[in-house]
Amino acid sequence: MTIGKSTSRVMTTILAVGLATTAALVAPSAAGAVSTATAVSAVSAVSAGERSGPRTGGAATPVGTWEGTVQHAEGLGGVTLSFHRNGVLCLRSGDGGEGGGEGRGRWHATGGNTLSYQVTERLYDGTDTTVGFVRVDQRGMQRALTIKSDGLSKIYDATGTLLATAPAHVEVRRISAVPESC
Repeated sequence: MTIGKSTSRVMTTILAVGLATTAALVAPSAAGAVSTATAVSAVSAVSAGERSGPRTGGAATPVGTWEGTVQHAEGLGGVTLSFHRNGVLCLRSGDGGEGGGEGRGRWHATGGNTLSYQVTERLYDGTDTTVGFVRVDQRGMQRALTIKSDGLSKIYDATGTLLATAPAHVEVRRISAVPESC
């Protein structure tokens, strides 16, 4: 994939704030901002069958707030994940001053201590202008107070054009049994 100057400039800005769950942080200029509602609608179709919430079968549950890092081709970034009992997952990344990411999606248990989650993350710059989206798809394992997950992220520009697909590894530690609101 060839990266143009405008794309490279935005990519550098996104990398500076350490956006979480992005695998190869690539975004073109912010022409045509898109609302979070547009991004969330992409998740709705995928998670329509999970409306009743996750099934944990009495096993460990990730319900609560977790903080940690995401490792991707461009380095390491910070992430906060909030798993809600009804299957909703909230994501925050970056510090917001120079930009960051926010998203909402779904999670469900896939076994005694395994889970999967999907989130559409809106990437924004320091003026809250949408510069792109990342469609996060992760599968992981919970061990006591930690979750480690791996998956592929699809990176889109602000108009919805797919730019890249790249691997990401997330490691988070529970900081609260109470999930943050989205």
